[in-house]
Amino acid sequence: MPCSERAPANGCVLGGGGWLSRPAESWRTKLSQLNTPFDPAAFEYALEQTTDGFVFERFCNEFLSAIIGVTFVPVGGFHDRGIDGIEHIFSDATCTSNIYQFSVEKDPRQKIRRTLGTLKRNHITASQLFYVTKISVEEIDKLTNELYVEFKVPLHVWDNKWLSARANLS
Repeated sequence: MPCSERAPANGCVLGGGGWLSRPAESWRTKLSQLNTPFDPAAFEYALEQTTDGFVFERFCNEFLSAIIGVTFVPVGGFHDRGIDGIEHIFSDATCTSNIYQFSVEKDPRQKIRRTLGTLKRNHITASQLFYVTKISVEEIDKLTNELYVEFKVPLHVWDNKWLSARANLS
């Protein structure tokens, strides 16, 4: 059924040249139609093959939006001041800012240090930093303790094992 020139009622979406009859589907929509759980090892392998940081960032934004929910706000892009995603949690007396950094880099320690330095230079106070990476990170407990001592920012490292454990939840 063709789309009309005005806002259609038949599920059409606005594209660059007007209304399109088939809306673009996200990876979540396509995956939900499979109804087959992911094999965690295959999911980790697919993540490790990703070399394009922008592709990984888009994946993380969609994946974390599904896992965390409406409080997660994708940011990212060029000159993002060290913020790929943010989550503000408000209570009567406080506002917590959880900062998310996504990376395909092979050295998480150096990337996290650079990110925390960038946040500091931009006068951004992070209540917590969530570092999301496609690789498997060894000794996460030591890494988080070491960098907390250095920067005084609680750090959470979500590596490919963390992501694959939640692949069937979104």
